[in-house]
Amino acid sequence: YPVDGRSLLDSWTRERLLIEYRRYGHFKAPTWRSIRTKTSQYVEYYRNGLIVFREYYALRRDPWQNRNLLRDGTHANDPNVRKLHRRLRADAACTGSSCP
Repeated sequence: YPVDGRSLLDSWTRERLLIEYRRYGHFKAPTWRSIRTKTSQYVEYYRNGLIVFREYYALRRDPWQNRNLLRDGTHANDPNVRKLHRRLRADAACTGSSCP
């Protein structure tokens, strides 16, 4: 099969990186997708094709990803989830070498 995206060896030149895991067979880990930039990481977890959980980390302040800003009880620091979801969906549907 043709591979979408580019080599991870050029990851330092990217604006963002799409990371995915699809559950196969009897593995217990959930399906998820993520967008990683130099300053943040956004993750969506899925069950039966529906989003069941989201995470967002500000990596400069929290490089070890200890504080999920979407679950910290402070809505003032929440990112624009709709925009992030649209970007993640578009990146996941991308084909060819122009993909992140």
